[in-house]
Amino acid sequence: MNGKLVVVLVVLALAQYTGAENEFCRYFSVRCLWIDPDLCKARGGVFIYRGSFCGLCDICPKYVGLGQSCKDDDPYQPPKPTCVEPLICDRDSKKCVMAPASDE
Repeated sequence: MNGKLVVVLVVLALAQYTGAENEFCRYFSVRCLWIDPDLCKARGGVFIYRGSFCGLCDICPKYVGLGQSCKDDDPYQPPKPTCVEPLICDRDSKKCVMAPASDE
């Protein structure tokens, strides 16, 4: 399963790098959750205008470090816990952990 996640992340990164994101994003019609920038900041988040993958929606991540919880209790209530790079959110423990070394 981790291999699939890596492949998805690589594809997304390449799509963004090559500009294919614009082609990809054309096929989506989204309703963005309105995020109050002041409330986002008051709760320890970082307001990013149109920070979503396709640049359509504002986001409010709260960056958390190694061993901290990345569990999103309510996806409709920002901020969203986000592990700082290069950490990933372990799907079982819901804590930020080091990404496994690649097999290469």
